[in-house]
Amino acid sequence: MAPAIKDRADVPDYAKPTADKIEALGFKWEFDYKYPIQAPDTVQRVQIRNVVEAPSAEVTRYAAAMRRGDQFPPGVVTADGRYVDFNTRAKAAHKLGWPDFPAFILNVSFDTATESERERLYLLGAAFNTKAGKRLDRKEIAGVIRKVAGNTDWTVETVAKHLGLTTSVVKSVFAQFRAEERAERLGVHFNGSITESNKTMLGQRSEKLTDKPFLEIAKLAQEAGLTSEELRDLCNKVQGAEGSEDEKVSIIEAERTARDAQIAHFKATKKKRPAESVNLRKRLGFITGFEAKVTELLDFNPNTAAEYLKQVEEASAILQKLIDAQRRALREAGAEVS
Repeated sequence: MAPAIKDRADVPDYAKPTADKIEALGFKWEFDYKYPIQAPDTVQRVQIRNVVEAPSAEVTRYAAAMRRGDQFPPGVVTADGRYVDFNTRAKAAHKLGWPDFPAFILNVSFDTATESERERLYLLGAAFNTKAGKRLDRKEIAGVIRKVAGNTDWTVETVAKHLGLTTSVVKSVFAQFRAEERAERLGVHFNGSITESNKTMLGQRSEKLTDKPFLEIAKLAQEAGLTSEELRDLCNKVQGAEGSEDEKVSIIEAERTARDAQIAHFKATKKKRPAESVNLRKRLGFITGFEAKVTELLDFNPNTAAEYLKQVEEASAILQKLIDAQRRALREAGAEVS
């Protein structure tokens, strides 16, 4: 059996891009032209995908390409034989009855790896699958990034460079991780009803919110199924408010009260339905925008003007009833109302 290659100059050109990724993450390697192929069910992997097994159709496609003589990059395995980036090629080779396949063997064993080594192994496995082969999906990429997001040694820029991703993608996952970690510390477990975009926003706002407001916003976002726009408006309102932490919490509590029906609806159906007061607030914003140009709202069509006037008068009467009811509600809550 030929000795393993350790000198980069002796590595075939098609394998050098693989060596580059390995070295960029601080690993040493040996290259073996004839790395033994084992039965697929006897080999463990550095798991970066949500699906454990390589799809049979993909294995068949790889096997057909190998039989044609298509060039494939070498596999990458740990010193104790775990596949870092090799599974589909190894299964295809086994399907063809090949005894071996070119592979890089890393200088690290997974079972005895340090935390830093394992982080780098996960990043390495992902780095081979963001641009080529069966690409990782968004959840799988996020899962790998989360494995390193808690280590301050890893920056957004460094992780993005290793994975071949934009900084905005990585920054978003880092923010989600911060939101999840802080929420857990404060006693809130995100159960899947809060969207990834809302977790990103909470993570991005985290530094500007003290614990109590962050906790109450996180709870409301999850229990009411707030949209991104609703969450952004609430965060802006709290961050822009003057006063103590408790006064900021009272803003969130008032928002919760206004959304009682929305919370109940979301709890029962898991479907988002904004509080009616929120819907009306948006429509009132449209109307108040015409305060200095009311004539632009006039209807001069003789066929519709009378009906239009009737609708405006009915709406005005309803709004007057709402004004009276809202004043009563505020007084009952102990608020001063003019």
